[in-house]
Amino acid sequence: MLTKIHRQNESKLIKLLNAVRLGEISSDGLKVLKELEAEPKYPNDGIIAVQLAATNEEVNKINGAELEKLPYQLRSYQAIDWETSPNRLSEILRNCLAPQQLQLKLKSQVMLIKNLSFRLVNGSQGVVVGFQEQECKIKHYD
Repeated sequence: MLTKIHRQNESKLIKLLNAVRLGEISSDGLKVLKELEAEPKYPNDGIIAVQLAATNEEVNKINGAELEKLPYQLRSYQAIDWETSPNRLSEILRNCLAPQQLQLKLKSQVMLIKNLSFRLVNGSQGVVVGFQEQECKIKHYD
């Protein structure tokens, strides 16, 4: 059981969250939660709220259905992977969230699965606004 709270420091909120966790919420606590009920106000940036799913299979099904709705041309990009040890490569691929073949369309929603910089972090979202063809040169560090 986790015992240390890391992301909250307001004592009233901590007390309320602990009561919810333990199933011992008071009528005052319920009143506070009811006051927080509101329809979320999302920015008009073309990004739909993320749906959470229990398995990667469910996520892939949702993503495929959303991609299918878009009327644009499907583009596929094949991953180019290398590793000096074939066993190591198969281990890396088995634990990788990125697909071997990435399929995108114009206006596809995308999410980073790796931190790229201080501002572009795992979970950052965007929308595909165009494609640019260019030759990919790969340098192997063997």
